[in-house]
Amino acid sequence: MPSINVAIGPQGPVVELYVGVSSARLTAIRNAGLPDPPLQTVRLLIDTGASGTNICSSVMSRFGMQPTGTVQVFTPSTGATPVSMDQYDVNLYFTFSQASQPVHMIPTVPITCADFQAQGIHGLLGRDILNRAGFVYHGDLSLCVLNF
Repeated sequence: MPSINVAIGPQGPVVELYVGVSSARLTAIRNAGLPDPPLQTVRLLIDTGASGTNICSSVMSRFGMQPTGTVQVFTPSTGATPVSMDQYDVNLYFTFSQASQPVHMIPTVPITCADFQAQGIHGLLGRDILNRAGFVYHGDLSLCVLNF
């Protein structure tokens, strides 16, 4: 089972990975004879309190995609009032150790978008992904481990 070691820094456990267009969109792009859109590197805070993964709208705008829809989301800052967020389908690509190429892909993940630029991260890695992995938090070692 491949694993990723994630350092726990001042912002918490922030994992670097790649985001790309969904598998269906990638197939359509290739069938049209167009080049693959480049993967975008993102830094996501691992958040066990987030039910879903959320990626900064500035990252998603680089793909030139339209949202697949909107969803109502409850956040700590909105309390009992949901906020409407754009939703996109993306592929997530993880690298392990010192690998230079992505080695584990999670296809067609529905993610929501918000603005995280002021926080120095590109979003949150939520339980929708953590539910597909083993996750161990070693606070005493300033390290956490994701196993896929």
